Parts: sequence; structure tokens; C-alpha cells
Amino acid sequence: MNKILEEKELALLTGYQRPKQQAQFLTENGIKYLINAQGKVIVTRDWLNGWDKVMPASNEDAINWDFLDAS
Repeated sequence: MNKILEEKELALLTGYQRPKQQAQFLTENGIKYLINAQGKVIVTRDWLNGWDKVMPASNEDAINWDFLDAS
């Protein structure tokens, strides 16, 4: 599967066929995109699926060394 949305998928996502309207919709909805040299809107599946976001480590997940206390 291609990592870039197809034109049909982008139109389905935004509800628009024209790149200018698609870009406006994406901007208003906080979706990152690029405009290529042909003036087409480019959105990656990775961004839509949240794979660009790294979850920060939590201190709550720290190792509990108390389990070693055998007393």
C-alpha cells in the first residue's frame, strides 16, 4: 500500500476535489500536508495514523525495585 493518499482518498477525506479547498480543509483540521511541484496536495498515511507521534516515556513506568526485597 502506498504511503501517500490517492487523489480519490484525499477527496473523500476533505470532501473537495480542488487542491486549494483541500489544503484549506486540512489546515482547518490540523492535518499536515505538502503541496508538490504540480500543485497537488500530499498527505501521508503515517501522519493520519499517528505514526509520526512518539509517545514520551512516563516515570510511572519506572522499574519497581522493591520486589527484590526478600524480607
